Amino acid sequence: MKHGIISFYNTLPPLFSILIFLTCGGAKEMVKSKPISKGIPIICEVTSCDKELGLFQFDGLAFKKLQLVKPVGKDSFVFYVPETKNSFYYIGPEKGQKKSVLVGSDQSLSFEGDCENMRRAKVKDSPMNDQYAKLTRDFGQNKSNMNQIYRKLMGVKSDPEKIKKMEAQMAVIDERRLNLLDSLKRTAPFLAKIAALETFLSFPNNKGTYANDLEHYAGEYFRFVDLSDPDYNNIPYVFEAFKTYAQTLSSVKIPLEQHANYIDEILNTIPKDSRTYRYALGGVVTATQGKNHPNFLKYAKTFVELYEKEKVAGVMALKEKLKSAENFMPGGTAPDFTLPTPEGNDMKLSDLRGKVVLVDFWASWCGPCRRENPHVVQLYNKYKDKGFDVLGVSLDKKRDAWEKAIKKDGLEWHHVSDLRGWGNEVAKMYSVSSIPHTILLDQEGKIIARNFRSVELEEHLKEIFD
Repeated sequence: MKHGIISFYNTLPPLFSILIFLTCGGAKEMVKSKPISKGIPIICEVTSCDKELGLFQFDGLAFKKLQLVKPVGKDSFVFYVPETKNSFYYIGPEKGQKKSVLVGSDQSLSFEGDCENMRRAKVKDSPMNDQYAKLTRDFGQNKSNMNQIYRKLMGVKSDPEKIKKMEAQMAVIDERRLNLLDSLKRTAPFLAKIAALETFLSFPNNKGTYANDLEHYAGEYFRFVDLSDPDYNNIPYVFEAFKTYAQTLSSVKIPLEQHANYIDEILNTIPKDSRTYRYALGGVVTATQGKNHPNFLKYAKTFVELYEKEKVAGVMALKEKLKSAENFMPGGTAPDFTLPTPEGNDMKLSDLRGKVVLVDFWASWCGPCRRENPHVVQLYNKYKDKGFDVLGVSLDKKRDAWEKAIKKDGLEWHHVSDLRGWGNEVAKMYSVSSIPHTILLDQEGKIIARNFRSVELEEHLKEIFD
């Protein structure tokens, strides 16, 4: 489910009885020879599938398998799904990419693709699916254009004329989004409800009474969405919208309580017994986990409590992640590990017990890491005699580059690496998905904070030592 901010983790209504018909002939010939009385046929011509093709639903956190079918001819598969109002299904191999199919007004659907690249699969001769595909492309283009303008705006803060020009460009995209939403309300109301999830207007042109862009984002992101509308039970795009929303809030440094308040305020507008709530909560769980945000524990526990008995797909895996995460969030004891130093000696994290330790995941090729280093050096020199130490865990692959960077940046603290790059076992253990990534430990090895920059490190060290 990835296409920048937009991803396609779609789900459907409750599990239906799916009738699968297998014959010796091709799928199209089979459907032609039988009266369509068992539902809507999805006729699939899919290459490169070893044995079976699957039909799935997204259950709020993971895909739930409905059926796996064998080919009815060379590269031909067919599913029959119940006639119902607009619903999303997923088609693909059991392990691998899956492509969404919107089932609604069509009497039958033709699906073409390749199991090795299902993202490029297409639903043929379906106006509704064509319109949905175009809609998601429009989402991506508008978002990309707006992000480019924001990046440019950050570089022209002192030039009023350029700022005015950039804000005018944002206003054009705002208008484009509103026009798209209004048009769909008249011509395709179901798709309009999906578009509402992507209709977020720029802060400079829509400040209202908001003090800053964060307050505006938190208060206006779902402005055009009525999440109590039962149609959202059949719109898994809710998952994506909440994932995006929570990712953004988890990327800025705000108090945990404020972070939770923003998210809870929106979640509380959704009936808790609805699938819409499950999609939304699943998006929040996925986002906070990906950002290693401490509030992941709060939302993951809620998801497990609500859906464990329902056997929702992904809950058991989430329970295991939750157990592990409790050791990696503030207050938990950081798991010990052993890695080789540049000299080839093994060093354990626990060797530094008794000191306040910064575990710094970095690499010689990481520009932001290298730019952070001078400030960390300054803090290390200031507090090392008071009991502060640093353990650098490098995600380098080349020893020479690693050792040269240590010397050039004057990093006189401890260093370890298995020289496996992103395959570094400790980085995997600590769910490090981007660098620089830092974890501050107290004298007992408990996590004080994680994933912060040097300014916050200075604040923590002042509280501890000054």
